[in-house]
Amino acid sequence: MIERDIKMKCYLTMFFVLCFSLVSAFCETVNTPAPDFKLQEYGTENSVALSSLVDNKNIIILNFFDSHCEPCKKEIPKLNTLSKKHANLAKIYMVCLDEKPENVMPEYLKQNKVEIPILSDPLGYRAGEKYGVIKFGAAEIPQLFVIGKDGRVHRHYKGYHEDIEELLSKDITELSAQTYVKPKETAIEIVYAGSSNGLLESCDCPQNPFGGIVRKVAALNKIKSDNPDAILLDSGDYLPPRPDKVLAEYSCNMIKMIAYDMISVGDQEILQGIDYLKDKAKEIPFYSSNLTTCDDKMCYPFNKDRYIIKKVGDVKIGIISVLNPEIFFLFPKDKLKDVKILNMMEYLKDIIPGIKKEADIVVLVSHCGDEQDNKIAQDIEGIDLIIGGHSQTFNKIPLKVNNTLIVQGGQNSHRVGIIKFKLGDKKQILSYSNDFVLLNKDIAGDPKAVVLLEKYKKELKEKAKELVK
Repeated sequence: MIERDIKMKCYLTMFFVLCFSLVSAFCETVNTPAPDFKLQEYGTENSVALSSLVDNKNIIILNFFDSHCEPCKKEIPKLNTLSKKHANLAKIYMVCLDEKPENVMPEYLKQNKVEIPILSDPLGYRAGEKYGVIKFGAAEIPQLFVIGKDGRVHRHYKGYHEDIEELLSKDITELSAQTYVKPKETAIEIVYAGSSNGLLESCDCPQNPFGGIVRKVAALNKIKSDNPDAILLDSGDYLPPRPDKVLAEYSCNMIKMIAYDMISVGDQEILQGIDYLKDKAKEIPFYSSNLTTCDDKMCYPFNKDRYIIKKVGDVKIGIISVLNPEIFFLFPKDKLKDVKILNMMEYLKDIIPGIKKEADIVVLVSHCGDEQDNKIAQDIEGIDLIIGGHSQTFNKIPLKVNNTLIVQGGQNSHRVGIIKFKLGDKKQILSYSNDFVLLNKDIAGDPKAVVLLEKYKKELKEKAKELVK
């Protein structure tokens, strides 16, 4: 009898443990910041960012689904009811993971009578991966996230729940009753570009329909006009990849139309001649902290100030630039005659701690290539953001190595990147987002830059005529 009771207790214990594990596997209470994203609202021209939805007033509910998911369909009537019942307390969005939502959504919405806004996230690249819904390229759905007024995920539901309407109603009521004082935040906008390569205009041909400095001038000036506090940085190789003083001169004249805070010296800048570069640096913010130049009397740093400090509100941003000496392996020796480039790894290890004491955020504008940028992030602490250059790599999503984000905008200045940070009251990074402005035909060239472009073309024609003679 006693033995039977003991066995019974063991079975009951195992049963409750199993039940608890099943419940926790499909429904859990969490308290983590909700990853930010920016998605297109299906059927509209609106882009929706989570950061803009979190307003200290509404609960946000995200429901990840695709058109092939049968359990997902069963949730729709319940979500429709919830969206009406709690319209003043909660905003519900369905996040579509179909590869081509435009092909499947019209019929899906009609058949399932969807009354909730749909956000398009093809294959989950923008939001699905951040929320862990996409694993090894496959979607685990339905999954539902309840985000409080504080921008944190409070509840996470996996799979279909028969009583989901009641569960979410309870969550909405509880979270709405909570008072939340939004901490002081500071928004930092850093605009980055690179690898213009002296291309004043795009050929707008099928192989290369993007880019051109005349468009870059227009795009950057528009961004700066919209947000005067935006910090404008460039990772170098602005000038042509060959010694060409005429093209370099026109490129520099266009650069002066942009309120750049820093332009990293690239190998293509040095290719025009170090004396030419030093002369241009008097009116253009060319920087390289580990670059030393020599004259007949002495050697000295290329920049008197090794880094700059920019202030946005009460936040200080320390910005430094370095150049990789290894990229000059096959460089013309005459161009390096009066040039010395210090080892950037050793240099950064020495200088970053000092910048960190002065600044809340440290940004490295690097002309080192993506492999070296990764190594810098791995080996050197204290850098919050690396804006890469030289390798013309395109990081669609910022690469995170340790506590450092790495971005790079790709080749021939096809696009301008914009990374935005939100900082808390203790100057800590709360969140970030990264987007691009594609320099295509939709962006008209800056009028003043276009005038310079036409002048350059005319000068080339005159020179061609001289050669014919």
